[in-house]
Amino acid sequence: MPMTKAEMQVCQTQYHDHLAAAQLALKEKRYRDTVDSAVASWPYIDGMMQYERKYEEQTFRSVESIDIVARYAPLLLDRKSVDSLEALVKDQRRIDKHTTNDLRQLISTARSVLGDAYRLWTCLETFSGARQDELRQMLQGDQERWRYIAESWEEMGVLVRRSEGRSYLLYLATVMSDLTHAKCRVCGSVAKERKRRFLQRSICMQCGSHTDFVILGTPESITL
Repeated sequence: MPMTKAEMQVCQTQYHDHLAAAQLALKEKRYRDTVDSAVASWPYIDGMMQYERKYEEQTFRSVESIDIVARYAPLLLDRKSVDSLEALVKDQRRIDKHTTNDLRQLISTARSVLGDAYRLWTCLETFSGARQDELRQMLQGDQERWRYIAESWEEMGVLVRRSEGRSYLLYLATVMSDLTHAKCRVCGSVAKERKRRFLQRSICMQCGSHTDFVILGTPESITL
């Protein structure tokens, strides 16, 4: 059933509210919150686009909340959000139809970056201090892609790059085998486990929910 103008306006407001939250989180370098807020805007994209196309004569090169997730979810090793993006584009075909960017190529690139990010993470857990200019020899692939991930992770605080001649030595800024505290998103209880456990959804021992945990990082948890 077609949406009314009022319903489209509600979608427009909701979309831009979530997008503003994502933009603020990005400015404050809260990358997990950035992606979560961007994903939260997705149910409102279709209505927002309908309203702005019909009543504001807008055209869309892309959708910013989609671009945010495609950019940052792979760098967070967030396969779930990349899967959700693919499902969104498949289910909401008008989004793809009314944007000039190739959303399917955007998703393909995001998946490729996600796979390479996992490979680089595993490499640096095994070979701490790997040289950035030797990543292609170690991992094959595209050297520019490895540089992009390394520079992005440095900006995000995921790794440290130390100058070494004409290149850099790469060190993860945290170690996944270290113990850390994380909070259940459902009940708020705090658990203490190895960091790698909290990279994926798991069972909360307090409330029994299968949910994501928010890692409560501290300066003491940074290990080179």
